[in-house]
Amino acid sequence: MTRIKRESRAAALRRLAAKQGWYDGRDGMPFCVPTRTVTDGTATKTIVKPVSPQEQAAYGRGYWQGTDAQPGEVNPYGQK
Repeated sequence: MTRIKRESRAAALRRLAAKQGWYDGRDGMPFCVPTRTVTDGTATKTIVKPVSPQEQAAYGRGYWQGTDAQPGEVNPYGQK
C-alpha cells in the first residue's frame, strides 16, 4: 500500500499565493504583494503584515504566468 505525501503548510501557502497571482495577472489587476492580517495579543486591533519572501516570489511567478495566459487557459495552480 502506497502512502500519499501531504502537502506541507508552507508549500500550500506558496501554491495559494501563486494561484491568486495567476488570477490577478490574467484579469489585468495591478501587481499587489499579498499580505496577512493578524490580531495583536489582546485581539483588539488587527495588524497587516507582509507574507514570507517565498510566498511573495510565488505570487510574482503566478502573476507573470497569468499575464501570458491565453483565453480559456486553466490555472496550473488549481481551480477557484
